[in-house]
Amino acid sequence: MNDGYVVRVFGPAGQEVLIRMSTEAPDTDPTARAVIESLATVFGTIMLKHWELQDDNPDYGVISERQAQCLYWASRGKTDWEIGAILELSPRTVHHHIEAAKKRLGVVKRQEAVLKAGELGLFSKL
Repeated sequence: MNDGYVVRVFGPAGQEVLIRMSTEAPDTDPTARAVIESLATVFGTIMLKHWELQDDNPDYGVISERQAQCLYWASRGKTDWEIGAILELSPRTVHHHIEAAKKRLGVVKRQEAVLKAGELGLFSKL
C-alpha cells in the first residue's frame, strides 16, 4: 500500500470506530481523499448508532422490576417527576429506567412501552 489513512469517529458514550483506508495508488487526489474521509465519517457514525441499538442480552421483553414500576406509573399518566416522588427516585433516574425499558421492549415511544409491557403482563408482578 502506498497511501492510506485512518478516520476516527467517537460516539457520545466514548465508543470509538476506526475506519482504515488504503490504496496502491502512489498519490490520492486531495479532493477525492476529502470525499472519502467524509463518507468514512458518515459510515462510522451509522455503525456507532447501529451498535448502540444492539443489546448484549438477547432476552428481549424482560425488563427489571424498577423499569416495570416506572412504566406502570407512566401508564397511570404520571410524569417522571411524579413517578420519582412515588418511588423515591430522581426524575432523571425515572427517565433512565423508562428509556432502558423502551430499548429492551424494542419500541421508540413511551406509550408504546407502556402498551407492550401491559400486553406482556409485566405489570401483573407488581
